[in-house]
Amino acid sequence: MKKLFKFLCVAVFTTFTLSAVAQEVNMDNKIVLYQHYYSFNDGYTDASFSLAPYNNNTYVMIQRGDVKETFLLEDEDYPTNFDDYGFLEGCDSIVIYGDVSIIEIYSYQNSSGYQREEIEKIKIDASTLTNVSIQDMDFMTFDFVCCPQLRGVYIYNTRVSRNSLGLLPNFPIRYLTFDQTNITASHVIDIIKDKDLLQTLRFTRNRNSTTAGYDSIMCALNDRNAETQVGTFYSLYNTSDTNSAKFSETNTSNAQSKNWQIKYVLGSAEVPAGIGTYNCSSSLEEITSDDATLTIYPNPATNEIVINNVANNGLVEIFDITGKLVKQVVYNNKVDVSNLLTGVYTIKVNNKTQKLVIE
Repeated sequence: MKKLFKFLCVAVFTTFTLSAVAQEVNMDNKIVLYQHYYSFNDGYTDASFSLAPYNNNTYVMIQRGDVKETFLLEDEDYPTNFDDYGFLEGCDSIVIYGDVSIIEIYSYQNSSGYQREEIEKIKIDASTLTNVSIQDMDFMTFDFVCCPQLRGVYIYNTRVSRNSLGLLPNFPIRYLTFDQTNITASHVIDIIKDKDLLQTLRFTRNRNSTTAGYDSIMCALNDRNAETQVGTFYSLYNTSDTNSAKFSETNTSNAQSKNWQIKYVLGSAEVPAGIGTYNCSSSLEEITSDDATLTIYPNPATNEIVINNVANNGLVEIFDITGKLVKQVVYNNKVDVSNLLTGVYTIKVNNKTQKLVIE
């Protein structure tokens, strides 16, 4: 395992960076890690990450300001670790050039335990990248520029800028994991809908899980009946998962009928069938209008919302994901939604509808 230390941000090349070697680095593929500024810890954080090459014995260059270092990644199946790889004073990013297939960003476990390190943003412009994994970050924003081979995204114990995941549907995602995140069912659905290639989905221990959310995810899963390999939906971490009661009320046959098995993460045992009766075709149909669309703020919401393009005294109806009317009020500058459970709802006003997420 390689441990690299902080240097001043000056024009320095490592002694093992040879010009002949540098020419072998594909400078067209680039991954940028941006740090989050802290007033403590000398004002800057460290980064810990692992890299695997697209092909064996591939050179990569890592640049911090004017400091450039070249490394040989030998084995595409065994990532090389860069633990506590420091952001340099006066430099706010680490740029990785080369044909990288896998990048894993994590908190380094030092002698006192995990040191939670925050990388604020990752920008990916790499045609060779196939998998990205994020673990134990405080907050993460994604900028997917060019990732035509991206098939696996794995996020653990990390708050995510949910809007930054909007481009994921453009890539051939096969494996998707959200464990202990702030991601909701509606965000998962936006990513997986119309994804015929999806093979494995893990949505476990997330703060916003609901029965309706689980049901809607299973309805959005792709039909794998024409595939020889069954799909796997990891819905619970283990038998004592705090979301077990919510999931037990779902209709798991909506996933199983499309050749998906539902399992626990630990032990990979089958999750018992749910007792729910939710039918995927029973969700509320949205009513479209040529008039101005509804705009809801904030969305997601917790306590109250404001609806633009709606006059006071207009009737506001809120439906849950099953199409059940759960709230009906006369609009008066705002709507109290503090009594609604976490989940995805549809707001209807004068035959116009809009989605609302409650957290």
